[in-house]
Amino acid sequence: MAETTPLPAETLPPSSSSSAIWSEFSKRVLIKNIIGRPDGGVGLAGEKIKVGGWVKTTRDKGKGSAFLELNDGSCPANLQAIVDSSVVELTQIKATGTCVFLEGVLKKPPEGTKQSVELEVEQMGTLVCVCHKKMASLIIQASSVFNSVRAAPG
Repeated sequence: MAETTPLPAETLPPSSSSSAIWSEFSKRVLIKNIIGRPDGGVGLAGEKIKVGGWVKTTRDKGKGSAFLELNDGSCPANLQAIVDSSVVELTQIKATGTCVFLEGVLKKPPEGTKQSVELEVEQMGTLVCVCHKKMASLIIQASSVFNSVRAAPG
């Protein structure tokens, strides 16, 4: 009798109706598993997914919503997400580097756009906003420490 090997947990969707590849430990879909598909993710349109990552860029869409370019480090490409102000205060997520966890539905964008799919955000999980003033201060402090160590007699 032949042994059957179960699929790795990473490939098992949270529900039998989903065809997205979910990560075993983080309970989210990696951006590479959306955009890296042969169809660019179009086959996943209409599916509810969760993604997490860092905001690369933001643009105001107008009418109380914004576009976010999200990257999770799984690939060089970004996933565009549309966030409405009814979901979260938009000023909280505009800073580049803000860490977000999003849940929403993938949809096909209007014709003529560069994205194959985009995420229409329904819920936003815990987020950590990056304060650029503090970050700049930390970079200067780290640089000073590095220079003093490098200049130390050895």
